[in-house]
Amino acid sequence: MPQKCYNNKMNLMMKNTKMKLLLFISLSLSTAFAGGKVTMKIGLSPMGSFEAKTSKVYGKVKKGKKGYTTKNLYIETKSLKTGIDLRDKHLKEKLLYKKHPKITIEKGTFKGKSGVAIINVMGKKKKIKFKGKVVKNKLNFEFDLSMKDFGVKKVKYLGVGAKDKVSIVGVADISK
Repeated sequence: MPQKCYNNKMNLMMKNTKMKLLLFISLSLSTAFAGGKVTMKIGLSPMGSFEAKTSKVYGKVKKGKKGYTTKNLYIETKSLKTGIDLRDKHLKEKLLYKKHPKITIEKGTFKGKSGVAIINVMGKKKKIKFKGKVVKNKLNFEFDLSMKDFGVKKVKYLGVGAKDKVSIVGVADISK
């Protein structure tokens, strides 16, 4: 296959995959905590993967008598980066970043080794459970999301697509 044709097909595949990735990155970022960072891991089918990252997280996680809480924690959708400009652009477009500039955790609680949060992505809310661990003044967390839960349909181009399950890993600062 000529190199130019191969590059065009790969760009289109990455565009579709980036869009799905952006959505889930936004979701994972919405669960990110103040001063933290979030990485979304998106698998590709039939093989491969990529990551979307941000360190622009706004809001606070507070320590209380019954554990940790957060309210209206958010990331700016446009801050998500995959390392490839074109993929970043497609991801942001798929997440409708102009109409929905933020991905928000409207409410979240954490105690022991687990927590619950409500994520708002593109106007769709979803209750999620996550695992976590407090180390010094930081909360390390991880969870999986389904793109279908936020209205993202299967994205596939030339036999390569993004998998529905997206894994999110992050670290958030804790305020007292």
